[in-house]
Amino acid sequence: TPVTSNMTVYAYWTGGTGGGYIPPADVTVYNNPSRPSATIWLSGSGLFADDLLVTQALTSGGDYNALIKLADKDDIFRVYDISLKSGKTPASATYLTFDLSDRYAGQAFTLAHKKADGTFEYFHATAGADGNVKFGPLYGLSPFMLVKGTLSYAPSGEAVNVPNTGD
Repeated sequence: TPVTSNMTVYAYWTGGTGGGYIPPADVTVYNNPSRPSATIWLSGSGLFADDLLVTQALTSGGDYNALIKLADKDDIFRVYDISLKSGKTPASATYLTFDLSDRYAGQAFTLAHKKADGTFEYFHATAGADGNVKFGPLYGLSPFMLVKGTLSYAPSGEAVNVPNTGD
């Protein structure tokens, strides 16, 4: 009887010396069904290729207000509520990539993540030559804020910009 539902298959190598776990293949889901038009994508194992990444811009509300307090208004690039159309939560580490355009090549960005428990975590990355900037590993999806520059958590509960002193 053929299998007619989605499932995760785990394989074990039994040939050669010893055996070992072969992890599920990485899958990428996009925020546009037309991949060339996608501007944000999520990659990792445990995702289904036919899922869609939902990226809704936030401009108000409690999550928006909590996130924008973390950065200087001029440094905020965008605030999003990001989820999978299926409603599923990734079961393993994932990586979120933004296609910003090559004019941002070499620039530093921070992704602030408001986790489900109300706490924040920060991811730092530099845009590549093509303007793509990749953050992770992420273990959940929820509101995110993309900020130009480096943002870090200060003990007082305020976020501060850390200057680049390497030049």
